Amino acid sequence: MYLFLDKITRQDEGSSRPILDRVSLYARPGEIVSVVGPAGAGKSALLRFIGRRSDGRDGVFMGSDDQREPGQTRPGLVRGWRFGSPGDAFPPQWRTERWRGVAIRRYAFPNMALDGSERERSGGWSEDADNVHFTIASEDGTVRRVGWEGAAPNDESLPDLLLMDDLSGDRAFGDAGARRAFVRGLRNLRSQPEHRTLIYATRDGDDALAVSDRIAVLDRGRIVQAGAPPEVLERPANEFVARLFGQPRINLVPAILEKDGQAILLGNRTVSLAGRIAEEFCRDVTVGIRPGHARLHRDGAGWPGRVVSIERYGERALVTVATEGVRVRALADEPFDADERVVVRILPKHFIVFDDRGVRLDQL
Repeated sequence: MYLFLDKITRQDEGSSRPILDRVSLYARPGEIVSVVGPAGAGKSALLRFIGRRSDGRDGVFMGSDDQREPGQTRPGLVRGWRFGSPGDAFPPQWRTERWRGVAIRRYAFPNMALDGSERERSGGWSEDADNVHFTIASEDGTVRRVGWEGAAPNDESLPDLLLMDDLSGDRAFGDAGARRAFVRGLRNLRSQPEHRTLIYATRDGDDALAVSDRIAVLDRGRIVQAGAPPEVLERPANEFVARLFGQPRINLVPAILEKDGQAILLGNRTVSLAGRIAEEFCRDVTVGIRPGHARLHRDGAGWPGRVVSIERYGERALVTVATEGVRVRALADEPFDADERVVVRILPKHFIVFDDRGVRLDQL
């Protein structure tokens, strides 16, 4: 199913700024599109807005290319829903059913610990469609979750558009690998996954990089960048986007643009850029350097420096080096010692230059 958002805006009464501000977004059939931003960016509000407006009202358009229903939208199969945050109360009302050998719990509020083994039914079940969730817990204890509107899950009732809120705050998905496997698996719950579109709201930029076909970055209700994962990681629109993606976090170092935009002064050293930045005069800038792009050597050309600190980072080491007026963190494959003299090498193409407003400057 495709989804098209056309400049949607939402502002609560009495609020000083919109929750959603002219948001435009397109998702193609079969895509996983992640909406990434910090708490309060408007991610959950966007999902709720989509789920409650499926007929073209207020700039939300959706449809299916399924040949069984050519040209028809399916608003009945689409719902906004969310998982809630750690600390939410356990649901007082729930029921368990069976589907294809899998225990399914259906409940009105999120965040219930599950083991897939209980078969109980309690009274007072709420059929409020805005709150309906299905939780699927397999017999081996692996927890998977999906939510949609419908009485019982089967191949025909699974929707072609899934809206999923942030998993990173849900204790059942504390492990990044589990979150990413779950998101990918949602698209393959039935045949023809190429028709199923998934909109995934998350605060974890690296989750989005791992699972998405495209990413939209939301900041205070506005989309500040949208593109494929490599584009968002390597060509961030601004410092805000640069900080959201990539681990370890990007180095952001003050510098001066000089030589008609063809070089930068980092600390006491002038470094050539891969291209020219079209600026009429020298100006203060910030240079972004991914730790994985900073290489450490014990001799040769580069910035001479001294190892200040060393942290284990998986199978590698995150080494902080003090160079001439600048500190840079670098990922190293080989061991280094504190106070050891090293040389830092960074290819010019790996410098990301931001102006004094934090906006990336293109290198021509």
